[in-house]
Amino acid sequence: KAQAAVAAIASAARAGDADAQCALAEFTLHGAEELGVKASRERAKALLGLAAKQDHARAQNDLGVLLLQEAAHRKDGLRLLEISAGKGYAKAQNNLGMWHERVGRPAGDSEEDASDAPDLSAAIRLYRRAASQGLPLAMFNLGCALLRQAAQRQDEAAAGND
Repeated sequence: KAQAAVAAIASAARAGDADAQCALAEFTLHGAEELGVKASRERAKALLGLAAKQDHARAQNDLGVLLLQEAAHRKDGLRLLEISAGKGYAKAQNNLGMWHERVGRPAGDSEEDASDAPDLSAAIRLYRRAASQGLPLAMFNLGCALLRQAAQRQDEAAAGND
């Protein structure tokens, strides 16, 4: 029964259904040997790429996350996350917030303009957007980021009083 479901998803993915391409990509990324799906990161990226070209927000997010893990493709990964987040996809907003909080954001199109400085304010804005849609991880990340921001402000105030 499960193998028949995977076969139906694969058929729909081949026919160009973006939701099916995303579902099959998830199976392919992690592998589901018992269902006849071998793990393949490259195949998963290809499937997500097909769905992302159809303007599928989840695919753009998922492919963006995979590309962020590859130094040569980080700019493309960020671009996809920004597109998906701009559509209001909460997971992309949260993922982009985590990127801003921990790593930074390219300031421009060239590598010379890139900034590796974390941007807590940008992260908080993105977490708020995702949290307002009910995403629990974004709510947690927002709370942690707000605590970090308050601590930074206290440290700055204390340093100014020395």
